[in-house]
Amino acid sequence: MTAPEASATARPRRLSKMSQSIQGRVAIVTGGASGIGRACVHVLADGGAKIAVVDIGQERVDKVVAEVREVYGEASVRGWECDVTKGDRVIEVVNEVASHFGHIDILINSAGVGSITGQYNIHSDDETFFKNYDGTLDINLNGTMRFIKVCTPHLIKSAAASLAPGTEHTENLTTTSRIINVSSSAGLYTTASLGYDTSKHGVLGLTKAACAQLGPKGITVNALCPGLVRTPLTSAADDMFVALGKQVPNGRAAEPEDVAHLAYALCLPSLSYVNGQSIVVDGGWCNMLNGWPYAFLVAQPSS
Repeated sequence: MTAPEASATARPRRLSKMSQSIQGRVAIVTGGASGIGRACVHVLADGGAKIAVVDIGQERVDKVVAEVREVYGEASVRGWECDVTKGDRVIEVVNEVASHFGHIDILINSAGVGSITGQYNIHSDDETFFKNYDGTLDINLNGTMRFIKVCTPHLIKSAAASLAPGTEHTENLTTTSRIINVSSSAGLYTTASLGYDTSKHGVLGLTKAACAQLGPKGITVNALCPGLVRTPLTSAADDMFVALGKQVPNGRAAEPEDVAHLAYALCLPSLSYVNGQSIVVDGGWCNMLNGWPYAFLVAQPSS
């Protein structure tokens, strides 16, 4: 006896049962008042997440909060002023976010700088060099670590709450806790900027080590490596970025949203098996270069 043919009007079943929504999840975005961080705030809010905007400068934070509330309402977002180099303030902010929203599911570490006081190199006087070098690492690398360390208990709690009763993380196809660190393609190659490049390489090492420790707890940890991105941080070199953008296979430098959309995708429960990765989002630029630093340096004015 053969099985009856399916009705031509029968509704096809879904091939995947994995969730494609971040509705109701709570995300902390450091550096959320500008550039890639601000774009992440907007994109995740558009996906239904509740956002904690964290950055220096209360007025800058309030501006982005107002932008989001205008579209998604009062409850969708709240802002906190925070310097990521101040450990006590980081603890205070994370605890306030957890208290306000009830839980924390996503951490996006986007706070960062290119330099503390401007151009410097290894030939600079010691005071100038180490002020820039140490200061850059304290924001870009140590600031990232501070937020990971303080958020981890909350992310573990959130991951555990997402499990089906009686199951372990190893049995669960769709974990929900995420850490996304914004590094740079300079973390894979170099721009010959000692502090910046060292900090961004460090973020990739931190991402891999955190993945090894937190993956078993249901938290994925990944890094984004943007190439040329036009942000307020790079606005002083906008002409150079336009010129270098012509070398990119996509024909342009990136906009912050190009990076934010990848961050959003990594937050989807269905991408739970992407873990410990350094994902380049540069329009194919680094594939075209065996001389990243040369292309970057020759475009800068001579000293």
